[in-house]
Parts: sequence; structure tokens; C-alpha cells
Amino acid sequence: MAGLRVIGIDINDNTLEVCKQQGAEAVFNSRSDKNYIEDLQKLTGGGCHAVAVFSNADAAYASAPSTIRLGGTLMVIGLPHKPLQTSSMDLTLGRYRIKSE
Repeated sequence: MAGLRVIGIDINDNTLEVCKQQGAEAVFNSRSDKNYIEDLQKLTGGGCHAVAVFSNADAAYASAPSTIRLGGTLMVIGLPHKPLQTSSMDLTLGRYRIKSE
């Protein structure tokens, strides 16, 4: 995984198992594990440097900022059904950046 620490977050345990098989350091089921954000923050020492959202689920985008460390990056991969909702204050203060390819 090119020296990166990879963490998988999903609501499907089968998908999370595939993530582990592919080398993810940790996986979290965001539907059944209500403390996953706190656990992820502890594991990473304050959040992820980058979060890539592959899902098109609005809920995935809504929860992603809480997993990003200060100054990190939100990568938009999946196309959400609704326009992306984000805090302009978070962007202005540099809490995180948004990128897409």
C-alpha cells in the first residue's frame, strides 16, 4: 500500500473483510460501531491525513469530515446523489481541503 496506513469504513461487513484481506490496517462498520470516529481518532492520533470517499451515499460524505485530521484532504471519488454539503468556515480556516479527479 505504498507505505500508507489504510483504514476501511463501510456499513457492509463483507466489504470490510475484503479491505482487511487487501491490507487495511483497521476497518470500522459505521452502522454498527457507534464509537468508530473516536476509535479512528485514537488509532490515527487525531484523524486521517486523507479520506477518499468511494461511496455515492450522502451519509458517507456527511461523516467523512469528522475522520480527517486538521489540514487533511477529502477526496471526492463517488458521486453523491445530492450536492456536497460542507462548512465554508471549515474550508476557510483550513480544517480540511476538498479534491477530486
